[in-house]
Order: sequence, then C-alpha cells, then structure tokens
Amino acid sequence: MCLDERSHGTDTLAYERLAQFQGPSLLVFNDSTFKESDFESISRIGDSVKRTQVGKTGRFGVGFNSVYHLTDMPSFVSGRHVVFFDPSCAFLPNVTAANPGKRVDFVSNAGLADKHPDQWTPFAAFGCDVRSEFHGTMFRFPLRTEAQALTSRLSKAHYTAQSVRQLLIAFANEKTLDMLYLKNVECVEVLEWRVGEDAPRVMATSTLRLGDAVAASEIRRHRSAFSRASASMSSNPQRIEEVFTVSFDSTATGVYARDDTRTSTDDTRTSTDDTRTFVVSHALGTDLTPLVDSGREKFGMKLVPWAAVAAELGTDPTCAEQTVGRAFTFLPLPVKTGLPVHVNAYFELSSNRRDIWFGGDMAGGGAARSEWNQALLTDAVAPAYAKTLEAAAQTLGPSPAFYRLFPTAKSHNAPWSLILPPLYSNLLRCPCLRATDPLQGAEISSRWVAPATAMFPDGGEPAAPALADALRAEGVWLIEGAPKDVCESFARHCEDSDAVRTLSPAAVRAMLRRTDVPHPALDSRKRALALLEYVLSDVNPADPMGAADLTGVPLVPLTNGTLGTFAFRGGRTDGAEVMDETRQVEEGGPKRPPSHAMRPRDKAPTFLVPHESEVDLLGECAGDVLVDRELLCGGEPWEGGDSLTCLARLERICAGSAGAELNVKVFDGAALASLMPRI
Repeated sequence: MCLDERSHGTDTLAYERLAQFQGPSLLVFNDSTFKESDFESISRIGDSVKRTQVGKTGRFGVGFNSVYHLTDMPSFVSGRHVVFFDPSCAFLPNVTAANPGKRVDFVSNAGLADKHPDQWTPFAAFGCDVRSEFHGTMFRFPLRTEAQALTSRLSKAHYTAQSVRQLLIAFANEKTLDMLYLKNVECVEVLEWRVGEDAPRVMATSTLRLGDAVAASEIRRHRSAFSRASASMSSNPQRIEEVFTVSFDSTATGVYARDDTRTSTDDTRTSTDDTRTFVVSHALGTDLTPLVDSGREKFGMKLVPWAAVAAELGTDPTCAEQTVGRAFTFLPLPVKTGLPVHVNAYFELSSNRRDIWFGGDMAGGGAARSEWNQALLTDAVAPAYAKTLEAAAQTLGPSPAFYRLFPTAKSHNAPWSLILPPLYSNLLRCPCLRATDPLQGAEISSRWVAPATAMFPDGGEPAAPALADALRAEGVWLIEGAPKDVCESFARHCEDSDAVRTLSPAAVRAMLRRTDVPHPALDSRKRALALLEYVLSDVNPADPMGAADLTGVPLVPLTNGTLGTFAFRGGRTDGAEVMDETRQVEEGGPKRPPSHAMRPRDKAPTFLVPHESEVDLLGECAGDVLVDRELLCGGEPWEGGDSLTCLARLERICAGSAGAELNVKVFDGAALASLMPRI
C-alpha cells in the first residue's frame, strides 16, 4: 500500500475530463492476478459474487465499495487489462449506470501507452509498464480534492496526502492483525512515494515468518484450512481441529515507528523492529451441521461452522497485562470482545457490517442469524479457545503471560459472555493448570493436569506447607500457581459446579470420612495434626451442626498414639453409621489395621480433653480416651480466623453449643468419676 504524492502530466490523456485525477493517490498492489470471475464480481456495485462462495473472505459485498469514500474514480491494472470505474457516469464517455466503467486490454492495443503516455504513467509502478502483461494487480485511488468534493455525488469527504498518511499510520499499527486470519497474504508493506523521487520508500512492513521449505509448507497448509473445510461442506463435512503457531516480523520507520500523526515526514529519526507470535487453534465443528442445513433451506444462508482463536504470546513472560481481544470475520471488525484473545468465526454480521448479529427479540432470518452466532460461540469458539490455552501452556509455562490469557473479568458483554460456561467446562478436561504431584514422595514437583482431576486452593491462596504435605500424602493433586481470579473463574462459570473441586475444611472432612480407601497421611502424627487444624478451622463453636460435620472424621489424637473418630450423638442427617477407627503406633507413627478389622460400634466412645494434671494421673490407664494435649499444644496457630492453637480451638468447640452433642468433651468431675474404675 503506497501513498503516491506525485502529480502526473495531463497533456496526453485518453479523456480530457480525467485530468483532475492525475494528482496524489493511494496505490494498492498484490502479486495475484484477477480471474474472469473476479472482474465480474468487482464490477457489481453494492453486490458480490462471493456471497455464494463460502470459501471467500469478501462475501459481504462491501469491501471494494468502501473506496468510494476516498475517490470518485478508482482504477486498477491486472494481467493484461486496465479498468476504470465511473459510478457517477460523469468522467468517462459512453458509460451508463448499468455499465459504469471501461475495461481496456492494453496488450492487444499495444499502441495505447505511446499514444497517451500521461494516461498510463501513474500505473508505471511495482513492475507494471502497461505494455506487457502484468503479473499482479495494482489499484489506483486518486484522492478526492476539496473542489471535487463540492460536486461529488458519492461523498463530500476530501483527502490530502497528510490525511491519508494518518490513515496509513493507523493501518500500519493494525497490519499484523489484519494478516492473522487471512489465507494467502504473507507480507504487507506501507510505502510513500515522494515528489521528485524515482521509487517509493518502504515505511512499515509485516511479514509472515515461514522458515525453511518444510515449515513454510506446513504453515501454509494450516492457513488454508478454511478453504478445505468450506469445500467439504458441500459433500461430506469432516471435523478439523488444528493448533499451530505463527510469527510476524515487523519493521517501521519515521512517523510509522513513532505511532503518531504529526505532520513530519522525517523517516530517519526513528526505526523499530518487532516480532509478534500467536498460537492459533481453529476447527470445523460438524455438530452444527443441522443449523447449516436449516439456514440454507429456510433462509438461503451460506454457513460454515468454522471458528478460530488466537492468543498472542508476547515476549515478556512476566507481563500480566491482558490483550484487548478483537472479533474477526477473517478481517478484524471494529468490535472489542472483552476477551484476552482474538476470535475469528464465520459470523453473520449486522446490517452495517460492524458487529455480529445478536439479539433475543428477533424472528425469521434475524432469529436464525442470531441463533447461528450463538451456536458458533458456544460450540465452536469455546472448544477452540480451550485448545489454544492448552497449547499456550506448553509454550509459556506457568507464567503471568500464560495466566493473562484466561478471561477473568467478573462480567462480559453479550454475546461474548456466552463463551465462558462452555470454555471453562472444556478447560476442566484440558491440562491447562499446574498441580503438585502426590506420587513423587518427598520430592515436591508439579505438572500440567486437567483441573477436574485436582483441587483448587482454598480462597485462591496456597495451602500451608504442613497441610499441603498431608494432602499430598493422601494422594491429592493440589493446583498451584494459578492466580486467584483464574481459580474463581472456574467456580463462577463451569456448567457443572460439582466438577470444580475446591479445597475446604468440609472437603477434607468428606475425604477422611471415607472408609473404602486408605488414608496414608494418618500414618504420621504431624500430618494428622495439620489435617485436624484445618478441619476444625471453620467450625463455629456456637453452631451445633458445624460440629455434626465432624462425624466420621478419624482425627482425634489420643495419648496412647491412636486416632479416635469424631461422632455427633445427635445423629447424622444422612444416616451414616459412626465408625470408631483407631490406629496403633509403631515406632513413632500409627499403624492402621486392615479395613476388614474396622467394625461399626453400637456407641461411639467419649474422648476427653484433659489438663496436664489429668494426663499425669490417667495417661497410662486411660490413654484410649484422653486427647493428646501435648501434641495439640505443639500445633502451629492456623493462619486466619482467631489464630487459636489446635488445642484452644478444640476446647472452645467443646465448650460451646457445637460441643453439646459431640463425643469430645473437656475433662470435668463427671469424667473423672467415670474413669475411677480404671485407676
């Protein structure tokens, strides 16, 4: 794309009225040549042959027509033809509203360039000489002057070289994103051709990094996947799921590097180089085939269940700043999704082509378009997003740059909020978070796991080291390193909330109540104490039902080295039998009997929290009912709450309403009387 500031001669024109279009212009070049169908499509003002071609990007019929904001006389050269458009029928002879232009074969008419040199000089660029066949396509858009705008029937907007430069600077900032989802464009350049200079200057570039021949072939195969997908829709749609990485190398100089729109054209003061890398997941979702068929049969809609999600990896793994995600229909829309990734899909667009069609108060074709977009978001975009994060995890590791790719805002605007429940539900089954590996023994290590197989941290904060050690011994995978807002987003958005397991005192109590699995953590008094501190941490001494949830938890440490089981004498509402499980001590650690030896008791024993004097008096004869006071006093205060030691917390629970029906009591006169026969 080139800003051509030059003005050309007007003495030898084919048509006198074209003299006013020999001034500054915008040139747009690519190395592809028009087919006959392309000539036909571009000649339809306000329409597009591509509407019926599902594999084409320009299916909305507005792309080329946007140039009439800029000029009254667009023209282009491609292959052996030059084409002029005059939709106002005001500048070319013998044009009509039905045929508002001229198409000239300059190869067959070889003398044109010599007969009217001024007419063809503006096209002498990028290898075109308007004599031999041109292997490419170049558009020329003469800038509408202020005088032309006064009489123009197309637009009252006028442009100068400086105002177009401002547009090009803005475009240069977007050029990499413009290329992101395109199938064939591999390089974009912004140039300026100054007055008096023989060739244009390159001001900014963005180039797809292809690597060697094998890598280039693979990248091109990925980028052309939509063409294969759309072609399969007419016969036998095949599910396509691909994840790949692409990089774009960019350069900029002068005002293009400074990202400003000042009038200076100095291109020597500043120069920048940049590389942007994206991990892209795209897919053809065959699950939407019924909607594709319905849209075609009822409303003539040409639909492809295609979606892609791209996450920018960045260059600084410590950067937690989120990307401002954009919506695309292969080219970017002026829509910010609120997501930290870029979403591309075969959306149905609103009438102004600036947003996707969405609403709940529609009927007929409008309702069908809205339903289609919603289905794309939930059934195609969300799974692709999950695959993108899974791939980014391997590239970025558990870094701030990775976690910023999760959508964690507490609210998102519709329709983009529709992505969140299926996204997080998909992520539950993807290895996208790190968790400590309980199978590594004393060595603490972590690996990527599907969150459904692990437990999220309590309150989003890491577990205390002693508790984490005890839980690892129990075989629990504990998610680590994930920011609090990421953890909360799983709980907030997952469609099956029960599938999101979060560490909590209640969850640990439920885990320890199970009698069908062993509990290795209870082989260690230290680990048992850490678990006891935690399961007591949320028990409200004034709430009897809080103590009821302790029923069946084998964490009452006794002075004889065994572990008694909490029981609620009021009875459990779920009818579970109270089990009294004791574990014998063997050389510093309890030894558990096999599961078949653990039999139900008709009545759970009462355990007593003694004072020091009672321990001295009764320790040897009543060790099976006396709580190990010394062990509990040695516990670390729990972080949070009132920071009570484990002993003080247990005594407080026993003294309150919660302890009224609990089988753990503070030692008193009645307790002493009941134990007298043992003395």
